[in-house]
Amino acid sequence: MGIETAPDWVETAQQAGLSPQSPVLVGTNIGNNNQFLGQTTLAALTTFLHDNPPHGPSIFILDGVMNDAPNDRKN
Repeated sequence: MGIETAPDWVETAQQAGLSPQSPVLVGTNIGNNNQFLGQTTLAALTTFLHDNPPHGPSIFILDGVMNDAPNDRKN
């Protein structure tokens, strides 16, 4: 998913019944020295990605699967 498709992804997730306050973990360059982990909410994901654009391969983990995940930045 890229920054351009984030609004559609968020809308689809909310239509599927996920809360706007569902947590989302954004991971970029996992396992590399320049790894980035950031935590946000479904409602704030689009803004988060614009403020912290991914610079490499990224994954997005949605909802309760990342309850105690470490992070570099929380928004």
